[in-house]
Amino acid sequence: MFIVGSSDAGVQRCAEDGQSWLNCECSSTDADADADTDTDADSDSDTDTDTDSDTDTDSDTDTDTDADTDSDTDSDTDLVTYGEPFTGGEYHLGPVDWDETVWVNGCRPYPVEIQALEGNYLAKVSTTLNLNGELCDTCIFISTGQGNSLIARVVGSATNTMNSIDVSETVYDELNAGEWPRVMTWQLVKCQDTGKIQYQYSAGANPWWTAVWVRNSRIPIEKVEVLSDTHTDWYTLTREVDGSYTCDDGFGQGEFTIKVTAIDGQTIEDTFSAFTAGQIAESSGQFE
Repeated sequence: MFIVGSSDAGVQRCAEDGQSWLNCECSSTDADADADTDTDADSDSDTDTDTDSDTDTDSDTDTDTDADTDSDTDSDTDLVTYGEPFTGGEYHLGPVDWDETVWVNGCRPYPVEIQALEGNYLAKVSTTLNLNGELCDTCIFISTGQGNSLIARVVGSATNTMNSIDVSETVYDELNAGEWPRVMTWQLVKCQDTGKIQYQYSAGANPWWTAVWVRNSRIPIEKVEVLSDTHTDWYTLTREVDGSYTCDDGFGQGEFTIKVTAIDGQTIEDTFSAFTAGQIAESSGQFE
């Protein structure tokens, strides 16, 4: 279960214990509101991918909605939020963009097919909060002190203060009312439905070492597992700093099944006959 807090001290304690902050109980306190740094610290993490997707699929969806959740629904806006809000930070014009005109996106690479699904409302959160790629491709609800708000997709990290964010020009233009400082609050939220989940395989993926991004998920992901000739029991993949999920001994050369579990307990399973490096394969479904 994800327990999301906004405490600098809590995140530091989690880091010292070797845990992701999303999987560690952190108390919720207001964070430092000084946000005078607008420098991105994303690392160049992978090569551009070839998006040929000729693999045949046989897909099954298993959605479990009986699990306990840490989500809340705002009846006025139909927003489904997760965890505590991050308060006291500021938003900055990164810029954050698909073309990476100034800074690279730490959750990259993003083929044009994925860009079209995830849109141009983009953001980067504090590097401290995304150390293990846990926020890659999640959505956040941003609300300013001037009353402007919107939902943006996280595509990387920036060296801002704890609760501050960098945003794309589209986001900045809609939020900015000429205020200074540009104070805002953000919180994890369910993304809008723009289609099915997409599996994007690394350009270097092969049957003996496999890496895959799970793109366009509406809900933050708890874990990704695989069942294959190599792993006859469900095997949990390792989440990397760029948001990809890796299997050091690979998916093997035969049929395999991927299971994606959301933080609210829903699951989706997809079975494929094989994969190719750089491929984008569409899931059978999407989280509700």
